[in-house]
Amino acid sequence: YYHKDWDNHKHWKNHPISFRNLPRKAVMVHLDGEGYIFYKGRFYMASPFGYYRVDPPQYLKILPRGSHRVWVNNHPMFRYHDILFIETPFGFKIMI
Repeated sequence: YYHKDWDNHKHWKNHPISFRNLPRKAVMVHLDGEGYIFYKGRFYMASPFGYYRVDPPQYLKILPRGSHRVWVNNHPMFRYHDILFIETPFGFKIMI
């Protein structure tokens, strides 16, 4: 599985490979239909050559399946794996 636009090869210059193989504790997450790898507070995408670091979307239209409500400093948030989201008028903002 790798990013659908990888075949353009434009990404290679801008996104050096961070991992050839995923660390064991990395998890696959789907955010608004796009697949990411999440590891130690950072997001990665797959390519034919390995995994490169990317910025996640700032806001999500819908929360990932399996998210649950948590309270942080008396504020309601949502958690999915170790990713925190807060609801805003623009959608769900990733807070990590």
